Amino acid sequence: MGTEMVKGSEVEVSSQEEGLKGAYFRALLEENTTMSGRKKVSVRYKTLLTDDGSSPLTEAVQQSLLRPVPPEEEYMDVVLEEGTVVDAYLRDGWWTGVIINKKLEDSNFLVCFDSPPDIIVFEKTNLRAHVDWTDPKWVRPDLKEVDKKTMFCPGRMVEVSSSVDKAEDAWFPAMLIKEIEVDGEKKFIVKDCNHEARPNTTVVPRRVRPQPPPPSSVEEKYTLMDRVEAFHGSVWRKGLVKEVRTGKRYKVFLVATKEEHFFSQSDVRPLKVWEDEAWHDVPKVTSSSSHQTPNVMMMNSAANVEETPPPALLMALPFAKRSPYWKSPEAKEGYKTMPQRPHFSPLLAAEDVNHREWSAVGMTVSFYGFLEQVKGLKPHDSLSVLCSLSASFVELEEYGFDIGAPQSRIRKMMSLKDEQAKIAEEKQCLEKKVGEDEKRSRKLAEEMDVLKGKMLELQRQEAVARGEKEAADKRVVEMKASGERFEQKMEDVELEFLETASAPW
Repeated sequence: MGTEMVKGSEVEVSSQEEGLKGAYFRALLEENTTMSGRKKVSVRYKTLLTDDGSSPLTEAVQQSLLRPVPPEEEYMDVVLEEGTVVDAYLRDGWWTGVIINKKLEDSNFLVCFDSPPDIIVFEKTNLRAHVDWTDPKWVRPDLKEVDKKTMFCPGRMVEVSSSVDKAEDAWFPAMLIKEIEVDGEKKFIVKDCNHEARPNTTVVPRRVRPQPPPPSSVEEKYTLMDRVEAFHGSVWRKGLVKEVRTGKRYKVFLVATKEEHFFSQSDVRPLKVWEDEAWHDVPKVTSSSSHQTPNVMMMNSAANVEETPPPALLMALPFAKRSPYWKSPEAKEGYKTMPQRPHFSPLLAAEDVNHREWSAVGMTVSFYGFLEQVKGLKPHDSLSVLCSLSASFVELEEYGFDIGAPQSRIRKMMSLKDEQAKIAEEKQCLEKKVGEDEKRSRKLAEEMDVLKGKMLELQRQEAVARGEKEAADKRVVEMKASGERFEQKMEDVELEFLETASAPW
């Protein structure tokens, strides 16, 4: 080992455990090291505790894992810059990494680690220039080359697809940590920027893309049917602009989830596609054929549900309302009490505009038919009927129908059905317990009858035993009286014997 360190010295211990390799932890020597360095020595850590947290952790370690604490003069004057090998204080120890970027706005540093692969932001106070102990001196490593030119270099901000099977093109912002090779296949380790507490993820290259270029103008405005991406649920999702409001707010129809939400300007961006290592614009959706124009409805402030002053908005239908069959749902009772304003956006997928309108008419008729079915439900109707109606309303909700009231009523009735089933189950349980207790009662009655029989038999045996005891007691008294007579006879015989012996000749 070379330099001998004595008991009580403060040292740093390098860990070889998986997930801790390369980290140094402060400790106190509990015995002297040896010149040979073969023997393990005991150390007591200053920051690591036992499993129960009650006391500092003590363990025996190889002397090759020990080094003195680096003196401040070895690293205090080092200028921290990109490529500097540093020790970063993290999780009670010093971890070796490389600075890959200095954030000038807040004087923080991005540090890249190899084991385990990660990139973390540190303040300068939690960093020190790394020095290696080559007994008996300290050696400062050279600057490392930092890759900042390649498209997917460590520390690059990217976006990662949240769905492998492309069921939804949703992308979350992430930082690329490292490129690795697994079974001969290139993969990337990425860090979720929205949820930094989550473990880093390994993904295939097709799920990673650079961040799209920012809009050409901060004040860029979107119009009806523009293809956009909206930031919703911590991911960027494809959508269509369905309403334009004042105050730079837009209602966007999310293509994958069939939901509509309002977004501010900062949470909407033009839809672009990453193909062949380049960004491509996506053409605007046309809401109808070339000879037809979409219905555009102006909503005044009276129809607006937001707080005053309400902004004006536009809403487009993907067809022209021309069919005479619209009068059929409008004649139903529910139409007057619950008028609807569906957007029918998913019908844009149909090429035939007439098919769009016929489908819309059918859905509207179905909606009001379902309302009548809800009103006609009876207590004995099965839960499956309610579930089927609820599912039907959910399907219509995708097209913009307001299903809040009927769904609320269905949920209430389902709750009552659940309560009914619960009461029936409780009643059944009670009846079962009554049956069990009745069975138990009959069994106890039978056992009591058996016990009574045994008691009668014992009483008979007791009477017999009592009679035999009395007879025995009587015989004992008689025999004792006979014994007294025998003793008197014995005394008489002894007296006669003495008289005979002492008689004169």
